[in-house]
Amino acid sequence: MPRAPAESLLARSLANVDAWRLIAVAVPLVVLVVHSSLFWGWIVDDAGISFSYARNLAHGYGLVSQPGFDPVEGYSNSLWVGLLAPFMLVGLFDPAVTPKVLSLVLVGASFVVIYRTMALALVPNAAGRWAELALGLPLLLLSLNTSFVVWTTSGLENPLFVLELSLLLYYSMRAAAGGEASTRHAVILGLLAAAAAMTRPDGALFVIAYPVLIAAGLLAKRTFPWESVRHLLTYGAAFAIPIAGFMALRLIYFGEVYPNTYHAKGGVTTQRLLPKANDLLGSVVGFSQTEVQWLVLAAVVAGIFVIKRPALRAGGVFLAVSALGVLLLPQDWMRENRFCSLFVVSFYVVVGLQALYLVQDTRTKIARPALASGLVGFGAILAFSAGGFADRSIDFSKQPTVPMGTVKTYFGDRFERYGWMLEVKQPSLLTLDIGGVLYYSDLRVYDMAGLTDKTIARTLQHDQQAFYDYVFEDLRPTFIHTHGLYAVYASLDQDPRFRRQYRPICEQIDPWVEKVWRFYWYAGDYVRWDVGWDDAVVLEMAKQCKKDLPYPGN
Repeated sequence: MPRAPAESLLARSLANVDAWRLIAVAVPLVVLVVHSSLFWGWIVDDAGISFSYARNLAHGYGLVSQPGFDPVEGYSNSLWVGLLAPFMLVGLFDPAVTPKVLSLVLVGASFVVIYRTMALALVPNAAGRWAELALGLPLLLLSLNTSFVVWTTSGLENPLFVLELSLLLYYSMRAAAGGEASTRHAVILGLLAAAAAMTRPDGALFVIAYPVLIAAGLLAKRTFPWESVRHLLTYGAAFAIPIAGFMALRLIYFGEVYPNTYHAKGGVTTQRLLPKANDLLGSVVGFSQTEVQWLVLAAVVAGIFVIKRPALRAGGVFLAVSALGVLLLPQDWMRENRFCSLFVVSFYVVVGLQALYLVQDTRTKIARPALASGLVGFGAILAFSAGGFADRSIDFSKQPTVPMGTVKTYFGDRFERYGWMLEVKQPSLLTLDIGGVLYYSDLRVYDMAGLTDKTIARTLQHDQQAFYDYVFEDLRPTFIHTHGLYAVYASLDQDPRFRRQYRPICEQIDPWVEKVWRFYWYAGDYVRWDVGWDDAVVLEMAKQCKKDLPYPGN
């Protein structure tokens, strides 16, 4: 039998694709690519820490921030580091390109999964093509959302985290909508929950989402079959086995139960709940008015209870768990709500399901106009909200959060040049922003924020005298740089050894501290007296330093 020409095979394949469904996925993907192009030249500096750990792992140095350093878990995204390492190993990693391409692939896969999740709630032949187009509503909202696009293209783990959540939600909704409860299904869900926990610590909360959903379904039916108990036990085992192995490796390799970032960032906290709640609302509604944001949230939550459908119940559970994760984390200082990506996905899936149910609702003709008007009004709010996201995206693209390239230039290149001018063989630097320095520089880098340093993570702001002893007696860095919040946290001038051991290269009243906290605080570049004794050289260094002030990361 003769082989069909390649063209005819392609034509037949395309003919089998529903054009409306293709549009529902393809259009949001195109919008996402165009939107993300605003940030194509930006990688956040924290991503450089993950890149450095992945590179050192791939090159045989182990999970360390720099070759020769002791193992410290200075990242909180283990699976992301593991995913990047193979690219490092085969020489296919470019810090400006590879994370962006990988992000688009992962987010594109998430869009397909979210579309299939929405399709679970589709009633055949209900409302025709409009219902099928409604399946793409969450995808379009995600592609327009500043918070989602910024942080899934930042170089951090957000796109992997989003894909894991999307798969968890898909399989959970299959159970909610169709009563699927096979052993294979339980194992898949347990492994996905474990993957989320290993991707970011707050991902561990999602282990409760599926059991809560199953329990809610059983309460609604008022039945408690043994099969459901056995199903949940299988799910728990599928989660617990890889997590137990992961925790054992962490304990053996790093000697810690928690990642070092847990200690550096302050761990779980219930402080500042209202500002964190406002961050959640700002991540999904482009309006800056808090009252409007709360009104939109109230409408969405009310819709979950008014439109009593199993799929919406599943979306509501995931929405609540993702919100809980943000509320328990320390409030993030970075712009555009880095920790809210999962909340954004859950929120828009719930919105999309509500729209879908309203479009294909088969209730009385009297009820349909009210439902339709509610849908139109809510759609108008979200449409105007998209205009707010456009302004936010443009503003962020003009002044993105701590670019890795800026840190590389401002700290790595500059202090390497200082070391060359002073003829120091192996200069070291204690500073705050370290991602770009770790990845690009040969400096020995000590992390003032404590992410990659156990002692600083446990002493800074907790045992200040021990922090001073560690810096001035143990580390004795060649250079110190301070600015902003951590200039106040470190308060190096409170210890007399600082001025005895270090001389300023250039120093100023920190503009951020003066503006935000309304008091004067010295910050700048400092060098040890025993290497910076040549006044002429230090004067030349000071001229170069003053050209760079103030630090653009403030």
